[in-house]
Formats: sequence, structure tokens, C-alpha cells
Amino acid sequence: MLNIEKTFDQITAMGPVHLKIFTYIMQMLRDKYDVSMIDFDIEKSIFFYGIDSLKIIEIHSALEARLNCKIPTEAFFQANTFKGMIDDIVKSISNDGNLGIETSHYSLETEIQEALDYLLRDRPQRDEGYQTELTHTTLLTGASGFVGTFFLKELLENTDLKIFCLVRAADEAAGLERIRKTERKYNAHLPQGWEDRVQIVIGDMSKKRLGLTDEVYQEYAKTIDSVYHVAAVDNFYLPYNIIKKTNVVGTVEVADFALEGKIKPFYHVSSCAVSLLEQCSDPPTIIGLVNGYAQTKYVTEQIILRIAEKGLPWSSFRLGYLYTLGISDVDLDPNVSFKKLLQLVAKAYDKVEDDFFIEADAFENFLMAIPEIGCVPDLDANFDLMPVEYGAKAIIKTSLLPMSELKSCYTFYNPCPLDWSDIVNYFKQSNKRIEKVPLNTFVDKYAEYVRHTDDNSIKLLKSVVSSQLDQQLNTMFRQIDTDMVKEDIHWCPPCEKQFTHAYVDFVLND
Repeated sequence: MLNIEKTFDQITAMGPVHLKIFTYIMQMLRDKYDVSMIDFDIEKSIFFYGIDSLKIIEIHSALEARLNCKIPTEAFFQANTFKGMIDDIVKSISNDGNLGIETSHYSLETEIQEALDYLLRDRPQRDEGYQTELTHTTLLTGASGFVGTFFLKELLENTDLKIFCLVRAADEAAGLERIRKTERKYNAHLPQGWEDRVQIVIGDMSKKRLGLTDEVYQEYAKTIDSVYHVAAVDNFYLPYNIIKKTNVVGTVEVADFALEGKIKPFYHVSSCAVSLLEQCSDPPTIIGLVNGYAQTKYVTEQIILRIAEKGLPWSSFRLGYLYTLGISDVDLDPNVSFKKLLQLVAKAYDKVEDDFFIEADAFENFLMAIPEIGCVPDLDANFDLMPVEYGAKAIIKTSLLPMSELKSCYTFYNPCPLDWSDIVNYFKQSNKRIEKVPLNTFVDKYAEYVRHTDDNSIKLLKSVVSSQLDQQLNTMFRQIDTDMVKEDIHWCPPCEKQFTHAYVDFVLND
């Protein structure tokens, strides 16, 4: 008997709804993704057949449209087999289903404690004491990513350090090219000759010992003086168990490196999303911005802070929503006018090569959906909007303070956050056909729009746009006592009405 015949026998035995869901998904796998049904095995994961997370988004959206109902994201990711996934989907849409879709299956405190037990184990070969100053070398993760490239720039310009960049690549040349490509894409303006001070380390932070041989790992552990951990998967759609490997396991492995050989100062980039978990139940209720990404950042920040409480020179830095100005430091001075700033930014973006088109991110995609839907939510909320240039400058300069002056936790947001009412005013002034509606009405209209769009970037936000959006934004950004690096604050334009209108106009039209 062929696998497909066995499969139909097993699915049919599970019930008519299971067979219906199975048939719909198999049609999509066959017609859109060229998955052969002949040897299909439901005891294997759907990922075994080349279906990645973006394709899951497409399947998720198409299945919701076909069934005319909402299906929780976790139903597609919890099970280890295709058969289990079908069962989870059926449970999630049945009236008497018992799939735990509202509450995470992970106790965050348990995750934190397990990581701490691992990191604080006895290390008989470790040197006594810890590095007291940044002297010669540092390890940087995420250098080939959006945020990490700007950290690399600041380290190159503000220190004399030899910088070891952990990169996933075939070889050192490919690793350098990944950084160059990101630099060009975001106009990062790395200093000339930067390659002379950068050593590519081919590895993977989600693997034991960063994927390095024992000999290489121990050599780096003894010679590298500090660690800047920037790398993370920034995805609001995927559940905790999917991005845990990179965001949590990866952070634990990088932290383990910081404790090996000699204790190294550890500078960890956290997220505004952490504040949403501070007052949540454990396990937390999953809704809106309380998602898998937020859980991973909460867990990792707690790991860093609890180790810092033991007297180690470790700090965590919360950042809000980041965008790039794309301008170099020689073009900007503290007294530049807002109009001049806009001209400089426009000029910088004109120089971006077509091959390196900058994709819109979550907030920009949300803004671009509003004209398509025909309405804008009426929110009483604030939103942080800060240049990555300022975030990188603030963290690097703070990390260079004497260790006796460093705190264990910092928050760097825009001191003047965006007021959502300015967004509403922009749309009302620029397009009279766009209606201002209550948040719940917008959520329903957005869900309907997502079901019929082919834009995956819009689909990625489907779980973020919830009835608690205004409350969650204000928990993160309203009346927050932000830290500040005053000598660089001119890199952070205040989100006043003029700025907000210019920003939205740029997003929608350029």
C-alpha cells in the first residue's frame, strides 16, 4: 500500500472534519508548492517537505478564507507531525476543542531558571575575576543584520577594538560580503578600511559552542574581552517554540561564551516588548503584541539581569521601533533644521541602489494597509519611532562608561514619541474617503482584508492587530522614563506632528 493510501485511511479514521482540512491543505501543497502526494507521510513534519514559515503564512490565510473562520497561529506549529498539525487545527476551530490557543504552553519562569542553571554551573577551568575594561577585542553578533551593522559602525568609530563578527556563511569572504550588502542596503557608511579591524567567525549562535570546534572556541573564549549581542529573529507571527532556538537558545549560548575562559562584559540588546510580559500571568495569554517574539525577549532579558544581580558586568538595553535615517555623520549637526533633515534623508535614499531596495517593516506595512482598507483606527496611544543610528550610538557610548557607572538595564526610546492622533489627522487631511473607526471595527476590517490579500508582509501582522493594540502600545511607550545620551540626541528627531506627517507621507509615497 502506498503512503498516500495509508494516509487517507488514517485521516478518514480521525473524522470528517480532519479529512476536509487535510484535503484542503494537500491541494495547496500539490498545486502551489509542487509537493508530491505519492510518498507523502503524515508522520513527518510539514517542514520536511520544504514548507517554510512564509509558506505556512500563505496556507494559514488561504485555509481561513476557505473555512471562513479564524485559526490560531500556534495550531500550525505545536505538533511535530503533519497528522498532529491537522488534529490541532481541527481542535482549534471546533466548539468543544481543547487546544490551548490562548495561553502559551511555556512557563517563562521555568525557561529562565533552566537557562540560569546551565549558565551558572561550575566551570573549573575559568580564570578568576573578569575583564575590567574594553582593551583589545570584542565579539559582535548580528553584524550582517539591520541593527548589528550600525553597532559595527559605532564600534569602529568609537573604539580601537579588534571586532570578531559571528556570521553564518560559507567562509570568511562570504561573511564579509553579507556585511557589505547590509551596509549598502541601509546606507550605514562604515568607515573606509573597516575590513582590517574585523575578523569573521563562521558559526551559529543557536548551536553548542556557537558551532565552533572546541579548540577554536576555547581560544576565542580566552582572548576576546567583551560581547555585544545584537542578533535575533524579529518576527511577530511565529510562536515561541519556533523562534526560541535563535532568540533564547542563541542568547544562552552567547552568554555561555561570555562566561567561558574569563568573565566578559556582556551587552545585550532587548526590546520594548518586554514590558508587556512584566505584569502577565505565567504562562502568558497570547494576544496581539504579547506573542512569541515578546516572550523570547522577556526570557533573555531576565537571564541577563539575574546574572547581573550577582555582580557580573552585564547590561541589557531596551530599544523601541527602529528606522534608519540613512545619512552620514558629516552631513548632520545639532542645529540642523527639520526641513534640512528631510532634504538630507531624501538625498540619502536617492542614492540607494535598486538592487538594495529597503523593504517596509511592520509599522510601515500597517500604515500602507490603511488606505487599502479604507479606514484608520481611532486610538489614544503613543508609539516609539527612533532612528537606529541613535540607538546604536546610545548603547555603544553607554557601554564605554566606567563599569562602576553602568546600570544593568537601560531603556533608549525617542523622548518625544509619536502620538497616534497625528496619524489619524494625516489620513483625514490627505484622503477624505478614509474613515476614522473604533479599534474593534478596524480589527474586523483588517482581518477581512488579510484573508484576501496576497501580501505576506500584511499577513504577518494579522495577530498583532488586536482589540488590545492601544493598551499594549501605551504599556510600552506612554510616560516611559527613557535614558538619554544628550550629545547624540540630535540624531533622534522628535515625533511631533510635522515629523509624523512627513514620515507617513514618505512611507506611502516613496
